[in-house]
This record gives sequence, C-alpha cells and structure tokens, in this order.
Amino acid sequence: MTHTVLDTLIAILNQQLGLYTQLLQLAKEEQIALTQNKSEVLMPLLEREDEVIVAIEEVERRRRHHFDEVAQELGIERGSLTLQKLIGRVVEPYSTEFEHKYNQLAEIIDQLTNVNQLNTELINNCLDYSQYMMNLITQVSSANHYVVTGEMQGNRNIPILDRRS
Repeated sequence: MTHTVLDTLIAILNQQLGLYTQLLQLAKEEQIALTQNKSEVLMPLLEREDEVIVAIEEVERRRRHHFDEVAQELGIERGSLTLQKLIGRVVEPYSTEFEHKYNQLAEIIDQLTNVNQLNTELINNCLDYSQYMMNLITQVSSANHYVVTGEMQGNRNIPILDRRS
C-alpha cells in the first residue's frame, strides 16, 4: 500500500474531524439559544447544521471509497475495513496517526451525542410547557357566573381560545 493512499486517508479523516467539530460547536450554540429562549437564533443555526451534515455525508462517501480501495489491497472484503482494523495493518507512523484520529473522532462524536441528547430534552420540555399553556388557555374555568335573578350559576368553562381555530 502506498504512502499516498494513507496520506489521502489521513487528510479525509482530518476533514471529518473539522466538520464534526463544527457540528459540535453548532449544537452547543443551539443549546444556548434553547436555554435563553432565542428562537430567532435557532433557525440560522439549524440551516448551518444542515449544510455541515451534507458536507459530512460527502466526506464520508469519499472515506468509504478509499477504505474500500485499501481493503482490496489488503485482501479484505469491501465494506468490512474499519479504522481500528486499519490501525493494526499499517506501519508507523501511520498506525499511530490513525489511532490518534480514531480517538479524536470518538471523543467528538461522544460529546456531540451528549449535547444533542440535552438539546432534545430541552426541546421536549419546551413543547410540554407550550402544550400545558395551551391547555390552560383553552380550558379556563370561572366560578362566578350570575343569572338574571342574581343567583350564581354552577362552574362553566369559558375557553379563551377555541382549539379548532
């Protein structure tokens, strides 16, 4: 296997690291927007996130293509070569470099998973609160309703908003 192929793989992994780092930063910014209730900030962040995800998919496609070429050179079935398997099959300094990239990617993806999980919880809490408030608004109860005779009529629900509108 040529050094050029391995150098290309390292360059692709560096691109992935950069893109996942951008995605992590955007997720953290989304978290701040969610906690500060700044919905106007959230939409541009989500649009940028979509752009980064498209770029990640393109780089991942290239990485898989190059991994398949390396797998063929090593006599391994296409699609079955992983970064961990590659680490054990290449010479130094490449094995150390690939191991370093693997650890960096794993760390960033772990952080991204945690931030996204918290963002999901924040969004769900916001939706629950919104649903609760809508229920309160649409089912307001008033105990003081008087009829013409001056007597109080029982509890009546007077919705502020009609749910069907």
